[in-house]
Amino acid sequence: MTTSFFKKPFALLIVLGGLGLSSFYANAATVTLDFDWLPIDVRDHGTTITEDGYTLTSTGFSSIKPADLISNGTTSLFTQLASVTITKSVGGIFDLFSIDFGEMLSTATPIVGISAVKEDATILTDDLVISGLSSFWTYRLDFSDQFTNLTSVTLFNKQAALFQFDNIVVSAAGGENGTGGVNTVPLPGALPIYASGLIAFSLAIWRRRKNTN
Repeated sequence: MTTSFFKKPFALLIVLGGLGLSSFYANAATVTLDFDWLPIDVRDHGTTITEDGYTLTSTGFSSIKPADLISNGTTSLFTQLASVTITKSVGGIFDLFSIDFGEMLSTATPIVGISAVKEDATILTDDLVISGLSSFWTYRLDFSDQFTNLTSVTLFNKQAALFQFDNIVVSAAGGENGTGGVNTVPLPGALPIYASGLIAFSLAIWRRRKNTN
């Protein structure tokens, strides 16, 4: 009986540990904020948009839909010359990998200013000049490995011209894919721990019932 008594809590710890690791790695996975879930018949979306644990804040968001002339075939966002700030919804740090940009049929050339605040209060800045046709195909901005451990990222207009954005690729910070992000499919790595916990837990219950009988 003593052996079963100690094995059961130990098995529970393994199960809970496996679940904890699974949850941690799942939450840390790289995600793409694509806004495709926004209602097709709604154009204005308020001052905040939350997707996959990240929040975008501005004075007001509007959307370009797939059927629109200047769409890239998916839903994208724009603001009326206002800044857009990206943060994790519950706080914490993250890594930024890429964002797709496009023009808004403007007579001027949009210039996107980018300001990122790191965990240590360092501020990173970058500019993107968007020239040419209104499309996303030539305007995917890939960020360097300096854009890691961020607390926020802000996009703003540096010219009186609108731009649209889509497919923001981010990840919880501290990963191993070479640019600060985590493996995009880490969950199976925790499953053996979880499975071993379930087996040990079941074995402990079976032995305890056998000893009782």
